[in-house]
Amino acid sequence: MGQISKALWLYYDTKGYMPANTGGGASCGANYTGAMQILIDNKYLSAIPSDPGSGSYCYHNYGSGNNRGAMIRAVFEQEPSTTSGIPPSCRPFSGSNWCRSDVNDKQYCLCHLH
Repeated sequence: MGQISKALWLYYDTKGYMPANTGGGASCGANYTGAMQILIDNKYLSAIPSDPGSGSYCYHNYGSGNNRGAMIRAVFEQEPSTTSGIPPSCRPFSGSNWCRSDVNDKQYCLCHLH
């Protein structure tokens, strides 16, 4: 997650914006794959990182000027379920499909406010 975050910030520092949603906005997995491919194409990553557990990563760029920005979501299978997230998760916030405060689960969200 740290390497993905660094790659996103390097991309932002160069381009002035985060990678766009490429999966039609509704598919977090397709958005993740598309965003990671953009980072690979721009030489910030060498391969698409995969979840070492049984889950998958999601990406969604909510745009600038809000409390989410470009967000990566992972599921930490070995951690206890929570409604607040594992620090420094940007969870909780409302109005989203993931990382909500009204769901007790293992989601970890890393927000890139821009």
